[in-house]
Amino acid sequence: QHQVTRCKSMGGGPLRLTLRGGLGTPGGLQGESGFTLRAFQQDSLKPTVPVVPWDGDKKKKKITSVCVSLVAPSADMMIRDAAQAANAGARMVEFRLDRLTGSDALALTSGDDSRDTLLKRLADAALENDICAIATARPKWEDPGAGDVFAGAGRPGDSHASAEAREIEAMRTGVLCAASEAGFACIDVELDAAKAFRAEASPTRHAKTIVSSHNFEETEDMDTLRARIARMWATGVADVVKVAQMAHNAFDASNLLALLEEAAHSNQPMVALGMGPAGLCTRILAPVFGAAFTFAA
Repeated sequence: QHQVTRCKSMGGGPLRLTLRGGLGTPGGLQGESGFTLRAFQQDSLKPTVPVVPWDGDKKKKKITSVCVSLVAPSADMMIRDAAQAANAGARMVEFRLDRLTGSDALALTSGDDSRDTLLKRLADAALENDICAIATARPKWEDPGAGDVFAGAGRPGDSHASAEAREIEAMRTGVLCAASEAGFACIDVELDAAKAFRAEASPTRHAKTIVSSHNFEETEDMDTLRARIARMWATGVADVVKVAQMAHNAFDASNLLALLEEAAHSNQPMVALGMGPAGLCTRILAPVFGAAFTFAA
C-alpha cells in the first residue's frame, strides 16, 4: 500500500525518495514522508566476500551482505539449506541452534565431543559454500518463539531464577563459547548474556561477536533505543550490534533506519531491522543506510 511517487537525484548528490501512503498497516504514515537516501556508487555493486562483512577497507564501498536465518530441526537440513542460501546469493547464514531437535539437540547440550563435532560440522558447511556463519542459541527469555533446546534457561542476573534455570543458561553460554572455537565467523549474544559470555569465552577466539537486543511487541522510542545501543557497546565484547523491533507503522520503520544512519556516521557496525509487515522496508533499505548486513527470513 505504498508507492514511490518521486525519485530525484540532486546534482549528483543524494537521492530523495518520497513515499505516499502507508506501509500496509492501519497505522501507516499518511500523506508524504521524505527519506534522504545515500546513492550507491557504481563500484558498490561489485560484491566481495570478506570473512565478516563489516571488516575491511572502510573507504571502499561494498554491497551489503544478506544473511539468511536457518531454522530447520536437524543439522542435515540446516546444511542443505545453507547450500541453497549460498546458491541464491546469500553471503551469510545464521544457524539457529535453539531450533534443533532429537539427537542433534541432545548432542548440542551434551557438553562433550559430540557437541563440538556437531558445531564444527555446521561451521565447515558454511566454509565449503564460501559464506559467513553465525551461531545463535536464542533463549525464550529473549524470544518467546525460540526453539526448545534451551527452554527453561534463566535470564542472567535474575535473582528469582532457579538453580536449574541458571544451570541451563550456563550450558547455553558454553555452547556459544564452543561455537566460537569451532569455526563460526560470528556469535550472536544477547545483551543480557554478554557479560557471562565475555567471562567464559576464550580471549584468543577468532569469531566476531554480535551483541543483540529484541522487542517482539513494539518499536521503542529513540532515546530508549540509543541508550540500549550504548549499553551494548559498553559490554566491551561487541564487534557489531543488532537491534530488532516490532514495527507497526512507517514511523517505527523510519526510526530504525535513522539509527542505522547514525551508526554509519559514527563508523559503528550495526544491524537494525523492523519485524512484521511494516518492518519489511527496513530490511530492503538497510544497505542504503549503512547496515553491517541485513536479514532475509
